[in-house]
Amino acid sequence: KTHNVRLLRLNIHIGKETFIDGETMRAEQFEDWLLEHPNETVKTSPPIINVMTRFFLKIADEGYDEVLLITMSSLLSRTYEYLKELLPIFADQLNIYLFDSKSAAFAEGYLALSADQCFCKGWSMEQTITYLEKLRKNNVLFFGINDLSYLVHNGRLSQRASFIANMLNVKPLIQINSQGEAVIMEKILSAPRLMNTMSNHLEHYMQMSKNYKVYLLYTGRKGEAFREFEHIVATRNNLNSLPSYPLTPVVSANTGPNCFGFGIFWV
Repeated sequence: KTHNVRLLRLNIHIGKETFIDGETMRAEQFEDWLLEHPNETVKTSPPIINVMTRFFLKIADEGYDEVLLITMSSLLSRTYEYLKELLPIFADQLNIYLFDSKSAAFAEGYLALSADQCFCKGWSMEQTITYLEKLRKNNVLFFGINDLSYLVHNGRLSQRASFIANMLNVKPLIQINSQGEAVIMEKILSAPRLMNTMSNHLEHYMQMSKNYKVYLLYTGRKGEAFREFEHIVATRNNLNSLPSYPLTPVVSANTGPNCFGFGIFWV
């Protein structure tokens, strides 16, 4: 469907090369690279100031005077704080409202699409932000991680914890909590148990409201692990033809390959 949502894309740094998330580095391409280079470190960063300047000046030139800017969780990325410091530069051209999604991946995108729908209804910026705050409060995001080393490389987990977990073949269940922080909910000893546990968590949240939206996530391609997870979720929770979306390379740089997950919004 058509929408008035623009993307301010983050950067991916591999060695001395820099790629633009989703443009010069696609999800499938990045997953292939991760599998071929398991011991190399990938870094991510917010867009540089020149990119931001062109981005916002173009919007001002199109005649807009207000922008709602929704970011990845400020506890998962420096983008929110970086933008917060730089936005006064554009104060003469635009009123920019910065909103911390306290989430990532499709949850962040869903907030942006919901905001566009609000604006199309004629809602004010204040009404829209109030609605987004409700959506932000009423959603969760879970990931099944295959290899903890990517979280270690990016400073989100200790080397010792990763070594023990990988030695025991532990499959951690990661949740993005209400504060926007990625936390290890459980450490599970096999992929099938992980999938069933995630399905149990989803069932719990589905019972919180009759009005909910569920979606699935995967890295790169819909591989065998994702297909198995998709089947378990569908059969155990009577959910068929669920929408599924690839994780952007900026996110999968931290989760690693062969990752799968789900998200749910309820109202």
